[in-house]
Amino acid sequence: MAEYLVTGGTSFIASHVINALLESGHYVRTTVRDSDEEKVRFLWELKGAKDRLKIFEADLTVEGSFDEAVNGVDGVFHIASRFSVNNQDKMIDPDISGTRNLMNSLLEIIK
Repeated sequence: MAEYLVTGGTSFIASHVINALLESGHYVRTTVRDSDEEKVRFLWELKGAKDRLKIFEADLTVEGSFDEAVNGVDGVFHIASRFSVNNQDKMIDPDISGTRNLMNSLLEIIK
């Protein structure tokens, strides 16, 4: 089975994508800002997670933080995004740089 990376694993949408991929028998990697057990416990409770889920810490704003997570994957679901109700203007730059950082990590593995 294929192995996919889903960024932003603790978000509502990403967690449902992870669940669907696991239910389909795929191996899944996900990135989270904080892999504290309390914050990711619900992911480990998904059916198949103990055998087919890997969790990596990554920061959208840090160049190279996706390198390990993307190495060897068959595809990527880029869902990670900053979220703020009060500071929407501070969300755009991190999202742009985060997407750029992820793409740079992917470019490194296909060279």
